[in-house]
Amino acid sequence: MRIAFVLFDGITFLDFAGFYDVIRRLGNFEAGHGLEMDICGFREEVQDEQGLTVDQQGSAGTGAI
Repeated sequence: MRIAFVLFDGITFLDFAGFYDVIRRLGNFEAGHGLEMDICGFREEVQDEQGLTVDQQGSAGTGAI
């Protein structure tokens, strides 16, 4: 199974981090074997609702869990 996390301007990074952590930990369980994820966005730099900017630098977040 493949999951894509799509980042966009105005996102709440706390919500993203919580969901990312749960999905990443699935790799420790049988249900998460074969799971792949990709962090992507509409732009290379994404800014949250408070002004925090994250540079994605391509598909650095891609990989199997």
